[in-house]
Amino acid sequence: MNLFHHPIRMTLFMGLVFAILFIPFIVIVGQLLNIKYAIQATLWCYTTLYVLYLTKYLQLRIHLIVFPLFFAGIMIISNLTFNQYILLLAGMIGWIRSGLSKQKHRIIVEIIIFSVTGVWFSQVVAGHRMMWCLNIWMFFLIQSLYFVFDDAKSSDQFKVEAGQLDPFIKLQKQMEEIIS
Repeated sequence: MNLFHHPIRMTLFMGLVFAILFIPFIVIVGQLLNIKYAIQATLWCYTTLYVLYLTKYLQLRIHLIVFPLFFAGIMIISNLTFNQYILLLAGMIGWIRSGLSKQKHRIIVEIIIFSVTGVWFSQVVAGHRMMWCLNIWMFFLIQSLYFVFDDAKSSDQFKVEAGQLDPFIKLQKQMEEIIS
């Protein structure tokens, strides 16, 4: 099975890889920038890579994501707290997923995911770098909820072609033939 075609697995995989690479990336970028800017730049890079994956998966054009990514990149130098910046990134991901993918009915799902992200990051204070790794993992766990509720894409994967039998029905008929 191709990991790229399963958005829940890919989101979880990206979250795991990003969480593992967070500390080495912060150490490298932290030598160049203030630690606050280094963390926000790291989160922006992670979000950019994830949004590029979403662009490929949702079959969007790249030029549609340039403004949100540019805006989030510029906001690194603003005076936002970590929680505010993470909510900005979560909102940007939601905007790209629902607003540009022509799935207007998914706005409610995005609001729920955005709210869960907001509640999580308002309750959890990330001070230590290891806690940031766990928070990045949790961020991507929360983001993968979108694809749990996204039955438009997932139901298409399980549709059976007209005239083609469902594999379970085929197996049942074969078992009935063996028994009789």
